[in-house]
Amino acid sequence: MRDGLKDIQAQVRNYVLAMEGLFGAAHNMTFLFAPLSGETAKQLKLSLCRVAVQDAMIRGLTEYLEAPLKAVLDFCDGIDLLAKQRGQLLLDYDHHKRKHEAARRESGKGGDMEDEVKARSTKLNASIDNLKDCTTQILAQVAALSKVEPQLKESLFKGLSACQVFYCQASLSAFETDFVESTDMRDYVMSLQSTTTTLENSMPLPPLGEHVAFLRNALASAAAEVRGEGKLGYVYGRPLSDLEEPPPLLLECIGFLDANGLYVPGLFRVPGSTEKIQQLKSTFDAGEHVEFDERIHDVHEVATLLKMYFRELPEPVVPTAFYHPMLEASDLPEFVETVRVLVAQLPEINRTCVRLLFAFLLRVSLLSAENLMTTENLGIVFAPNLLRAPNATEINVMDLQPCINLVKRIIECAEEIFPGLWKGYPVAASQG
Repeated sequence: MRDGLKDIQAQVRNYVLAMEGLFGAAHNMTFLFAPLSGETAKQLKLSLCRVAVQDAMIRGLTEYLEAPLKAVLDFCDGIDLLAKQRGQLLLDYDHHKRKHEAARRESGKGGDMEDEVKARSTKLNASIDNLKDCTTQILAQVAALSKVEPQLKESLFKGLSACQVFYCQASLSAFETDFVESTDMRDYVMSLQSTTTTLENSMPLPPLGEHVAFLRNALASAAAEVRGEGKLGYVYGRPLSDLEEPPPLLLECIGFLDANGLYVPGLFRVPGSTEKIQQLKSTFDAGEHVEFDERIHDVHEVATLLKMYFRELPEPVVPTAFYHPMLEASDLPEFVETVRVLVAQLPEINRTCVRLLFAFLLRVSLLSAENLMTTENLGIVFAPNLLRAPNATEINVMDLQPCINLVKRIIECAEEIFPGLWKGYPVAASQG
């Protein structure tokens, strides 16, 4: 499957190169309108080819063609990483299967191995659930690629339209600036004005970045639909910008985990039952209230629900515009002051959700001797769910460790970074 994805990537990249070659050739054309002669033609060639073709058409290429293609390529890279992860999960499954079978054989010989068999069985079942979940994600995302083909074609068409519109706009500007008094150009100027107006009215272009975000959301929505989760739900996958206050899911999960999970080893690292997690997720997405009960709900299932919520946000809780400034702050002596300023610039709903999460993660880390979740381990778990570079589907592999370090340091300095850290925290006893 990875080979097939690489073929897709190669085809798309070849298309980008072909488009660059096409516009490079256009840049070298002597003139793009009807032939003219003399000094006027010479000046037009110098002015229009430089201003209109090089700047305008290449701008259309990079902003309206290359960017959406990169979004799809990033999505393909994400599938490739999932495939590698699945390979590791297969090895884990084989390992736990052998250990489980060995424990059962020893138990059959009369040894006191009941607890060992149960422990091995639990780990084996967890590895099976992880493998199933990863496989489901891969199949869903591969299917999503074909489902969004119309949107991709539309985006590419808009890219070609953008090149044409930008060219006419820049050309008209060049005419009006350099040849405003040239009587022999009057007909060309009038014709170009008419063409430019027609194009602008018939091919309205989306704001920069909007069409890329639309494409990324279409991919996420298609993948969710293939997984049987329907369209982006009432809670999961819903942009934070749609909300005025933190979703009940966030408060319910933090409250339950604070009360029942702080002393549980491997919190956030041990998976819960995939079937039960999907049932709970569907309930939340249907807009129904869920009141967690420690007699019914497993800590690891609720922890997974919380991670999934942040992972499936179409725009991460730390918006992509803050990705590089946040990473750059990690190595600064003024780390706390810099991050505090950046956090203050987040949209209010994002700032509230981030504050509540890091308040909880701070409490988890303070009991790491019991739950084994140090700030480093929490960074490993949450960095991929909270941070994403612009026009990417996940953290750049090269940025993974810096992102982990960033989350780690924010947890450690949470009380200094977030004013009123415990405001609205769902467990009153934790305040202070």
